Amino acid sequence: MVFTLVDGRADAGDHAIRIVHAGVERRAFLRLPDDYDGSPRPVLFHFPGLIETPWMAELFGRMSDHARTRGYIMVTAEHYGQGWQGVPAGTPEPDVDDPGFINRLQDILVERFNADPARLYASGMSNGGSFTGKMACENGRFAAFAPVAGRLVGLDGSCAPGRPVPIVLLHGDGDFVVPYSVAPPAAAFWARNNGCSTETAAEALPDLDPTDRTTVERITYLGCPADGPVVLYRIIGGGHNWPGGVPFLGPFLGGNTRDIAANDVIWDFVSQHRL
Repeated sequence: MVFTLVDGRADAGDHAIRIVHAGVERRAFLRLPDDYDGSPRPVLFHFPGLIETPWMAELFGRMSDHARTRGYIMVTAEHYGQGWQGVPAGTPEPDVDDPGFINRLQDILVERFNADPARLYASGMSNGGSFTGKMACENGRFAAFAPVAGRLVGLDGSCAPGRPVPIVLLHGDGDFVVPYSVAPPAAAFWARNNGCSTETAAEALPDLDPTDRTTVERITYLGCPADGPVVLYRIIGGGHNWPGGVPFLGPFLGGNTRDIAANDVIWDFVSQHRL
């Protein structure tokens, strides 16, 4: 295990983690917040999308910049090959045990960086959003989840977390890469899993930037337990982009909303929950 620490101490700022897992060198990039002092901190894990590297995820999402002034640790894990295994478009082989890799990263954050084990959270974009859903099915160490433009695997009954799962989903209804049509069934699945009502409440959010040609509707499932809320953000006119970020490939992947910022939505939601 290798950490890029100049003086042997974990200081505020950027670090890299390199380990060998399942016979393959794996990496993750770490941002410790400006006020990091070694005290227990929450951690947001991020899983980049297809062919997206951690530096690209940071370029388009500015996630670490969000974390540095808000007191939480940001970890962006690097997938092997083109994408995360076990979800659509992921690297099919060799078996690099992505779930085991994430479990090891959780251990490292807790043991080496004093992460609060009750406040580990997961987010992801596209293929990484799908992997976030897979972790919601399988990884009981994350307290809350936030897939963006992802597709839930396990609707055939193989996803059985055995607990309420706090989850917020963000998806553009103009997304032609991962169609919005996959998002409502995923949200409904989590509502059933968590024991929510089938009824929802939809709220139109303020159109803060009319020039972006998008609006946002927040759909909240009613009757959910306190430890298992389910919320879906429908970005009307939104494409396959990180909401509030820099559009990946410019306008090619569709509209990019300025009415919400995914970083704020995700952190405001997940930080309310702990194991």
